[in-house]
Amino acid sequence: MPLSKIQLKSASRNLIINGDFRIWQRGTSHTSTATNEYSADRFRTEGNNLSTTISRQAFTAGQTDVPNFPTYYARVATSAKPSSGQYWGLMQRIEAPLNARQGQTYTLSYWVRSTSGTVAASAFTYGFGGSGASRSNSPELTTTWQKVTNTQTVNLSGGGAYLSVYIMRVPDTAPSSMSVEIANVKVEEGHVATDFEHRPIGEELSLCQRYFYKFINTGLSDHYNFYSPYSPAQVSAGLPNSSAICPMTFPVTMRAAPTMATTLSGGTLNRQTSTPFGYVAQIGTTSTGTHYITQYLANAEL
Repeated sequence: MPLSKIQLKSASRNLIINGDFRIWQRGTSHTSTATNEYSADRFRTEGNNLSTTISRQAFTAGQTDVPNFPTYYARVATSAKPSSGQYWGLMQRIEAPLNARQGQTYTLSYWVRSTSGTVAASAFTYGFGGSGASRSNSPELTTTWQKVTNTQTVNLSGGGAYLSVYIMRVPDTAPSSMSVEIANVKVEEGHVATDFEHRPIGEELSLCQRYFYKFINTGLSDHYNFYSPYSPAQVSAGLPNSSAICPMTFPVTMRAAPTMATTLSGGTLNRQTSTPFGYVAQIGTTSTGTHYITQYLANAEL
C-alpha cells in the first residue's frame, strides 16, 4: 500500500513525515557539503553543493508564538550561496506516483523566522517541484515567527515515484549567508492550511523507519552475534568460522530492500543480503571469540 494511503487513513491529514522535527536518527546537527544528504528524518538536500548546517533546536516550554505546542524546530544556516544558475534546496519527497496526483490540489504550510536580524524577501522560494510547478517567494523574515502557505493544483509532466515539496529552494541571488528556523511543516489535500497535528511519537518513528533505520548495538546479546557452523570448542581448536552469519529483523517493513552499511567488532564482512523485512550479514574470520555488529544503517529513501 502506498505510504500516502497509510497516512490518509491515520488521524493526521499531513502527507509530510516528521514535520515537527522530532526524529533525527542521523544525529541532531548535520553539516552538509553535498546534495542528496539527509539531516532530520525524511528531509533531504538537493541542487548545488552548498555548505549548510541543519540542526534541531528546542522551543522554550510554554511559548505561544507557534501554536499546537511543538517541542522542536529546525535551524538551517548557510554560509554561501549557490553557484551561478544553480540552486540549493531543503525538501521532502512524498511517496506516490505523480500520475496518481494529477489534477489534485495540495497546500503546503509551515512556520518560519530568521534566527537573528532580517532576511530579505525572496531569499528563497517554497512550494512544489516538477515541470510546471509554481512556488511562492519567501516574505521578509524577522525574528518573529510567521506562517507561510503555498497552494497548487498538481498538474506536472512526467512520471516518478514521489512528489517533491520544497521547504527552502535557495537561488543564486540569495544572500551570501543566512540562518532560518522552520517549524510544523504540513502538506494536505485542499486549498486550506489547517492546524498542525502531532502524531503519536511511535507512529512518527515507524513512518520514518520505513525509509531509514539506524541500529546501534548497546547490549551485545546473542541476537546480535554472528553464529558459526562450528561449535565453540571446534573454533577454539582452530577451525575457522568463515561462514559465520547474523540475521537481523527490521522494526518495521521498509519501503524497499534497503542498501546496508554495517560496522563490525571484528572479522571481515563478506556479504550482506537485505529484504524490506530484514537482512543477513556474513563474515569471514579465523580468530576465536565473539564477533558482533556494532552498528548498521538501512537506507530505503526515495
